[in-house]
Parts: sequence; structure tokens; C-alpha cells
Amino acid sequence: MIYTDKFQKLMDNLSNGKINKKEVVNILLTLLEESDKLLERIESLKTIYYLKINGDKVFRIIENHLISDESAQIRCLSAKIIFQNFPKSKNFLLLRWVSQYERSALVIKTLLDLFRSVVDPHFKIFQNIILERLKKIYNIPMKEINLFLNLEVLCVEKTKQYNLNIGENWHKIIRMLKFSPDSVWLVQRLYYIKYGGKMLGPLPDDSLPYLKQLI
Repeated sequence: MIYTDKFQKLMDNLSNGKINKKEVVNILLTLLEESDKLLERIESLKTIYYLKINGDKVFRIIENHLISDESAQIRCLSAKIIFQNFPKSKNFLLLRWVSQYERSALVIKTLLDLFRSVVDPHFKIFQNIILERLKKIYNIPMKEINLFLNLEVLCVEKTKQYNLNIGENWHKIIRMLKFSPDSVWLVQRLYYIKYGGKMLGPLPDDSLPYLKQLI
């Protein structure tokens, strides 16, 4: 990981034995809870993820940020920590709730990637919950959902408007594509799909890297 000076010093002190892991956890949680700098809060979460920190106190705090933090970037990292650092017996109900109610395109994409990364029938159910929600929001065939979601995520990354919600970015996406000569064909495809066309072959399931090359 690449750290800012403050976090690099913290990691160096941990490696050198000047502070212990419990002290590091307290510092990270304090920064997450009290800092008014988004970058510091993001790096706190990245470090918690990297060190695989868990425990009841950590779970309660990360759970709160996953449910209610205003920043989609913070919620994305919180989802990764809840998924990776805690067993299914601990994270099951929380991840089900988030699958039902999360609205950020960025967080939705993160959740789907997490659920697809493991072979587990329960996480497959959560994946299907999200896909059914997206199908209703986009009002398109199921096979085209990944394309629409990936374009939304790409739009979020390009504009740095990280808190945009799913289904609210149609005009931004079209504008983004029209400014990219290599992807003008996508505009026609999107209009065709959006307004009832169903005869197109789907793009690859993981189309985000492919789309990034075009735009």
C-alpha cells in the first residue's frame, strides 16, 4: 500500500515495535470517527482492511459507516472490511440489508464484485437481490445490467461525483460517451436497449476494463 506521511509513520512504528496493534486500531478508529479530512478517513479504512483488523468494537463502528456514512467511498471500503475481516455468521444480516437498500452505483458495484468473488449460496442470493433491484431501476433485460452499471461506475470515476445514485446518471453517461469518438456506437446501443430493444448480444460480463479502454 502507498501511504501519506502520517500513515506511513504509523505503519513504521508498528513494524518497529514502537506501538502495538491495539494502539494502531485505536488511532485508526479515532481518525475514522473524528477526522474532517476524507483522505485520512479513507486511509484509516484501507489500513484496517490491509491489517485484517476485526473485533466487536471495530465491527460496530464499520457497520455504522456502511449503513449511514454520507461518503460512498467510505461505504465501499466499509463493505470490503465487513466482507473480508469478519465471518459470515457476523456479517450476514448486515450485507443482506445493504444489498436491499444501498443506492450508490459505486457501492453496488463493490458489493457485486465481493459476492461474485466467492462460491457461496447465501452471497449468490444477495447478488440476485441486487440484480433484481437494478433490473427494475434500469427497466432493461437482465443480461444488459452489467453494461449499465459499469457505465455508471465509469461516469462516477470520470466526473469524481462519487455519491451519484444508481439510475440517475443517464444523461451524464450519454454526454460522456458522445465526447469519446471510439464509443459513439455505445450511445446507439444504449438507446436501443433502453427503449425496448432486446436482440443484441451481450458484452462480456466484466465489461468495465473494456469500457475504460474506449473512454
